[in-house]
Amino acid sequence: MDKQAQDFGRQIISRLDDLKGLIHEAAAFKQKEREERHKQAEGSANHKTPADPRINRSVPDPQPSIAESNPTTAPEQKSFPLLRKFKPLIEVMGVGVIVIYTSVTIALWFSSAEANRIAREALKTASKSFQIEQRAWLKASNTAPSFAFSGVTITVENLGKIPALNTRADAFIEIVNNNQAPRFFVTPHAGSDFTILFPGDHQTFPLALSGTGRQFTQSEIDSFATGRAYVAIYGRLIYSDNFGKHWSLFCSWRDYSSNPNATFDADACVAFNRVGDGEPPKWDEHQHP
Repeated sequence: MDKQAQDFGRQIISRLDDLKGLIHEAAAFKQKEREERHKQAEGSANHKTPADPRINRSVPDPQPSIAESNPTTAPEQKSFPLLRKFKPLIEVMGVGVIVIYTSVTIALWFSSAEANRIAREALKTASKSFQIEQRAWLKASNTAPSFAFSGVTITVENLGKIPALNTRADAFIEIVNNNQAPRFFVTPHAGSDFTILFPGDHQTFPLALSGTGRQFTQSEIDSFATGRAYVAIYGRLIYSDNFGKHWSLFCSWRDYSSNPNATFDADACVAFNRVGDGEPPKWDEHQHP
């Protein structure tokens, strides 16, 4: 419920309070008038005329009339005839006022609870947006391998706004058949640790084929040239900052085919790139994380 609806509900409650007050004032006025008439009647009845010596005191005082003994009957019958006539209706209206008042109050309570929930969600979203904007963001990139392969260089850069702490970087290189996806996280591989990486800074480490730094064989070069194989380089970054623990998975691939009709099943490598918070995905030697 928006602010306009809440204001309308408060106006309804104000009008209902006014109506309830008028009903109470009418009932109180009638009761007060009745009491005043009753007091006047009692005063008339108790008033006595001074004794006249010419009057025989043995004569009993005359009995008061029915009207005198019940002085409030006539006024009661004449005062507020419409109020007496519509009393049941007024009582029903009073119950209705209470029901409406209660309903509007409950509606306002639910409206307030919903507004508080929305405010909490907005605060949570704003806090999350602040963390995304201000946190550390690490990105990994690599040089392209050549046929005269002697290894590639992995570069880790902090693109965020605060330092990255306790970074662990792992990288892998794999020769993959053109109709297959990378196996991901095969051994051997290269890795490096960085204690702190400030915003805008970067660190590098080498990645060699099969962990020995050997060059491509002639058979592998022929597979590249004919489009029967491609190279995939992938890895994982684990780091932390003032907002908690984060991770990043990266993968890039390259083919060397001269065949324009060659196709490569590299979709899994493209989909492998993603980031997250907390503990990184679990992986083993032959399992996609």
